Amino acid sequence: MFASISTILLLLGSDAKPLREVYSIDKEKAYFKSEGEVFVKRTEHRGAGRKIGSWLAAGPIGYVALGRDKTRKSKAKGTLVVTDKAIYCAGNVYPYDTVLAFTRKRKSILLLFEKSFNEQRFSITLELRTRDIKELFKTLEISRMSHIKF
Repeated sequence: MFASISTILLLLGSDAKPLREVYSIDKEKAYFKSEGEVFVKRTEHRGAGRKIGSWLAAGPIGYVALGRDKTRKSKAKGTLVVTDKAIYCAGNVYPYDTVLAFTRKRKSILLLFEKSFNEQRFSITLELRTRDIKELFKTLEISRMSHIKF
């Protein structure tokens, strides 16, 4: 009933590529590993129509209940690993292609992400903390720039 990938490739011809790539940890080079904490602040941005509609329907109370941007916070502790493709912390993966910016604060590093799902926009602020913030920031710079050849 189910055909294997090699059977499907034979039916499609030799030029066909597999539909999905198998993930292999060997593809990434690790630059930093330590115990750390991650604080995630996720903001769901409501559309202008929803904001105006909630204000018109129920005034300020309607705006606060239905129209205002929604923010959620969470925290996790675990192993923090920085590779040339992503940041891994407490079982979560944060690929560099979704990072807009990162900034060093006194005792932490802030990363800004932006995502869209079904025309709903989210901004995510990730705060990383570890004992060696200077080394983590230096490693983030090196790993993000590792693909650039001079």
